[in-house]
Amino acid sequence: MKDSKHHADKKSEPIRFSRERIIPKGEEWPSEKVFGCIHSYMTSQIHFTKSWQPVVVTLWAMGTYLHRQFPCYGHLWLNSPTTHSGKSKLLNVLSTLCYRSSPPQLQPTSAVLFRFPSAVGGTLLIDEVDHLDPNRQSDVIGILNEYLKNGVVYRNTPSKNKKYALVTYPIYCPKVIAGIESLPVTLQDRCIRIALHRKTQAERVQRFMPGDRERMQPLRNQLDAWSTRKAFAIIRAYHDRKSLGVPREVNDDRVRDILEPLFAVASVLPKHVRKSLCEGAIEISKGRKFEEAESNPVVAAVQILMTHFPKGQDVWKLRTEEACNLLEEIPGIEDRTKVQGQLRKLGFRSQNARIGMNVLRAYRIPKRRLERLVERYS
Repeated sequence: MKDSKHHADKKSEPIRFSRERIIPKGEEWPSEKVFGCIHSYMTSQIHFTKSWQPVVVTLWAMGTYLHRQFPCYGHLWLNSPTTHSGKSKLLNVLSTLCYRSSPPQLQPTSAVLFRFPSAVGGTLLIDEVDHLDPNRQSDVIGILNEYLKNGVVYRNTPSKNKKYALVTYPIYCPKVIAGIESLPVTLQDRCIRIALHRKTQAERVQRFMPGDRERMQPLRNQLDAWSTRKAFAIIRAYHDRKSLGVPREVNDDRVRDILEPLFAVASVLPKHVRKSLCEGAIEISKGRKFEEAESNPVVAAVQILMTHFPKGQDVWKLRTEEACNLLEEIPGIEDRTKVQGQLRKLGFRSQNARIGMNVLRAYRIPKRRLERLVERYS
């Protein structure tokens, strides 16, 4: 009986993976100090617009050392309405902290993405995701859409005898994505969005220096040692959903999936950390609902316009009655002003701004632009 009980307890333990002990046992930092050092470094480098943002980013970075222990790990999405808002700098900061992180990548191919977890096994950082090569974009986005531990990609690969064999590539790893433009809705659904804004001249932050990666090596060592010590407590907290502390307001299953690992990490930290995380979780959940409410009419408008696009024409010059009759069928659009607003959301502009505010006949819809929208929202 004792042996069977011991065997059952052993099964419930987190997955072990070999890590070399770099720090002597007596010199390891407590959880609170590890969190505090990372949080202080983040806020010294980046101007965050909300107090919960550096807490969420810090917990996410700490969780990368334990990502193999979770069945899924959401992507971190750094987004801003303008350039020079700190996205690329935050990517560099994260590259000095996250588990086996790569330098930020530009224009990665799908092959890089599905080989990275096996070759490196760490954190993948992608900058300017909105500037991906259009010929590669669909393949790259398709791989980024996977955030589950059992996610794989199958490829036919030539073997030594010149025959092709089906090879499985695991594609699970923590990912940070940065860009100005909005991501496809399916990819947004897998992300924790951190919205950044350009700081004012009065708001000061420290410069990020190329040598910071080497300078932060002792902190990475402490993070590695901390994750080994606290793995069992964190995974035990993760599986105790009732005590995890995710707010009731977060009622979307996908949002809970990507936030629960952060709440598990916060379970071994002081209560004020979980309090800030709860605040962030509620805002992230509200933002997700708002984005869904905004995107649904856009998708419907794209579908309706493409279906009724005049045959044999490259440009559709709208007429008030025609456009209203088509677009007023979309939920949430009851009048001409909302129709005009919907067209502006789609990126269409009237040729004459003064006229366009009053009537819709000033709008011209290029077929090529509409086709790109169809591809984006499909």
